[in-house]
Amino acid sequence: MRHFNSKLLLRAFHAAIMFGVLLFVANTSHATTLTFEKITANNNIDLSGQLSVEMTEVTGGVEFKFINNVGLDSSLTDIYFDLGLAGNETIGSNTLFSGFDIIADSDTLAVTTDVFFQPDATPVVLPAGNPLNFTSDYDADAPKPKQGLDQGGEWVTFLATLGTGYSYDSALNAIFDGSLRIGLHIQSIGDACSNGDSACSDSSSYTNVSTVPVPAAAWLFGTALFGFLAASRRKNKS
Repeated sequence: MRHFNSKLLLRAFHAAIMFGVLLFVANTSHATTLTFEKITANNNIDLSGQLSVEMTEVTGGVEFKFINNVGLDSSLTDIYFDLGLAGNETIGSNTLFSGFDIIADSDTLAVTTDVFFQPDATPVVLPAGNPLNFTSDYDADAPKPKQGLDQGGEWVTFLATLGTGYSYDSALNAIFDGSLRIGLHIQSIGDACSNGDSACSDSSSYTNVSTVPVPAAAWLFGTALFGFLAASRRKNKS
């Protein structure tokens, strides 16, 4: 009876795992979820835990899916993109994004008119964005608060077409270093002013948190690589 070499079998097993991980990483589209932080102090409600945007790589561009998840009553009515352009510069083929389109919303899956966004936000500047030098290079809004993203999981997706020579990684790096910023204006916040403060407002503004999490695929690859190296080290010592 032929005896199998256990060391060769172990090497083959490790090689198969590494091949599978590399194949998984190569076929996983780039995607990450960005979170937000409140920048206004005009009420005591913080909605950052229910606001997010899913940033996904697509051919020739990046999709931004804005979501108002289950939480306190509110309506996300205005969305702003600050590309960090100079005062006289406009978006075009030589900038990170050459254009934006509103391509889908949660009404796509239901025959309703609860969500409707169009270019050019009102107000034209993100409220409380001036101390942050926040400049809107593209913005959009819901004409009426009830057409914004209400809590409960309503969403809207923008397609940002990449400029010449730019990639998804370029956009991710811009988020990370703060040269690409996203602002949100929230209205109709339930119980924001329940304390009777006459100076209180039921609206507030948010900007994205610049720290970008490492994609899960990268963690998986790193974990598998660490395990492979550890096993190889134990094998060499034996």
